[in-house]
Amino acid sequence: KVAVVCCYTPGGDYDENCLEYIQRLADGIHENNTIGADFFCISIMNLSKLKNVKRIEPLNGNWKGWHIKAEVFRADLWEDYDRVLYIDLDTVIVSNIDKILSSKSELTLLLDFYQPDVWETGMIFFKPGLLDMYAEFNPNNPPPVTKKDAEIVRNYLMRKNIEPDFFQDK
Repeated sequence: KVAVVCCYTPGGDYDENCLEYIQRLADGIHENNTIGADFFCISIMNLSKLKNVKRIEPLNGNWKGWHIKAEVFRADLWEDYDRVLYIDLDTVIVSNIDKILSSKSELTLLLDFYQPDVWETGMIFFKPGLLDMYAEFNPNNPPPVTKKDAEIVRNYLMRKNIEPDFFQDK
């Protein structure tokens, strides 16, 4: 069983059309997989007007900007799932993603499209429980918003000696 998740925190680039972005991503997932993945959005916003979107209230409602992405790594959220696919809101799904959703990879990241040696986190596919990343973001003392989440993830993986697969290699 696979979960697909995005995050939205008010106050960012997507404020004006946030519900449209979330719904577009949910529709893209719903229309482009035959596996029956469940779609979630982690947000403090009321998402009841959206179709095929299950809302998860963040544990810590005071996340700023992209820090809410830390909630994706809470293992307790995904106890009923074999894999989780996180996708940034600026992603548009236009074709079938069964190959991604059925992958047996324990961890898959993106490589930057312009700097292929840079790891990115616009899409992350992982096995729940593999990454104890929530503590890295420390909800009681989060990193500065200027520090990229990809940098936090890369530093964690290197420290733990975890080598990810990359979407571009598949």
